[in-house]
Amino acid sequence: MPFRVHITLIFAGLVSAHLIASLYIYDTNLSLSKTIIAVSHAGYVPVPNLRLIPMLSSYHTALISALFFTLSAGSGITLLTYLLVWLWHHHRRSWIAQVMIMLSCLISLNEHGFNFWTSLLFIGVPIAVIAAYRLSKMYLKTVMVTDPLVNFFYFLIVAYVLMLLVVIKPDSDYAFFFVRDRFLFSNPMGLKINDFYYKYNLFPTEAFKSLEQKLMKTCYIQNSSSISSSDLALLERKMSESDYILFKHDPVGEIDCVIHILNQHNIDLINQDKPIIHTSLSEFLKHSKRIFTDFSNKSDRFSFFRQFTFYSLILAFPILMVWIMIVGLSVLFSLMMSQKHATIVSSIMVIICYVILMYCTYSLRCDQEALQHENNLCSIYKIYQEKLEVSNFPTYKHVMSNSNIAETYWLLKTMAFSKTPETVSDIRHFLNSPHINLVCMALYAGSCRKDQVIIQYAWAKLNNSEHWYEQQYAYQALKELGWRQTSGSKP
Repeated sequence: MPFRVHITLIFAGLVSAHLIASLYIYDTNLSLSKTIIAVSHAGYVPVPNLRLIPMLSSYHTALISALFFTLSAGSGITLLTYLLVWLWHHHRRSWIAQVMIMLSCLISLNEHGFNFWTSLLFIGVPIAVIAAYRLSKMYLKTVMVTDPLVNFFYFLIVAYVLMLLVVIKPDSDYAFFFVRDRFLFSNPMGLKINDFYYKYNLFPTEAFKSLEQKLMKTCYIQNSSSISSSDLALLERKMSESDYILFKHDPVGEIDCVIHILNQHNIDLINQDKPIIHTSLSEFLKHSKRIFTDFSNKSDRFSFFRQFTFYSLILAFPILMVWIMIVGLSVLFSLMMSQKHATIVSSIMVIICYVILMYCTYSLRCDQEALQHENNLCSIYKIYQEKLEVSNFPTYKHVMSNSNIAETYWLLKTMAFSKTPETVSDIRHFLNSPHINLVCMALYAGSCRKDQVIIQYAWAKLNNSEHWYEQQYAYQALKELGWRQTSGSKP
């Protein structure tokens, strides 16, 4: 069966990607756990808190969290390598172009500094796929057969990608939310997948965030005696406003930002032992946010990898899933018809199912008076988009009392800009919800409404919760309510 070789190559790529990603996340988690302990010993409240140390120290957590990279960047590298191997098999002279493609990826990965683990992904996965190809050629004898069925499948891939790019527009910020709301929140199995995702997704994403995206950054000031105590206090305040945890003494481990002060006119911001920004004290105090943004951008070593991961998630992973479905169905149908007809029938069935799925997901029609109709999810989303007063709509209380998580989720987001006192008490009702998404939205909405009652809930969750996602929203809520973290500070 020609397809068994193709599946072997893909399987080899995904397995190798998962193993490397597991080690990558495990290494990052260990580093993060050391930072958390150092932050706690310095008198600050770390996010995540100390309760997550056992999870961070567990390889089991890394193995599960690695699914994120396996199904995104791993799928992308696997599919890219597979296509290059297929191209080399049929056009041997194209090897120079293939080598250039892989080298350009490695150069882009390490443009702002060497990334060991991401580079290992882009090296290890192709090696595994090529090794599988060589072994298949040696033992299975039927490798990369020029078959019209394979060509037909490649045509389906191209058609799929074009359709996907048309349906999922680059500025469609809420496309993923609709998939979650319609297919995960609507059934028990979907809720388990949702809970699994939100429990583990921050472990891999923390590994490749820029400094500006991180909730907690560490900082150390060298030669602070070169400036006055009042200027040092202003400098420390600016650091705190940008979520930098300031260590008074040089800590053990990696520091995100080292501020080396020569004098008032010469200050260097250093990352990974490399000077990134040179400025003066007056300039820094006047434009600290812009300087920190520039510092984050110039020290960001994962920009290319994040983009590659995103496009792999929306392109490569669905393509591989479509492929696996086609192969599975073709094997089943080949028991009743020829291989050629089985592949054609299974391909058409999968594409039809995909079109129906996309239509059901993105055919949402919204109008301003939709809250009076049955499609509450659509109407609430419309209210959120147009920043309307949600309490003015007739079925507002009905949505509050029902068990539809998606509707309640977006309802809480609309309450964030509501003007009526009644909605503030409604927000508080969900602070102890069993659903993590609703708790987080209640914290967000309550902080936007400047509800002081939120403070005690957020502080308790920040210190006692064992869910990283919940801690993150609690920290952001406290910040929105005016709290700035300093050593030993409490809201």
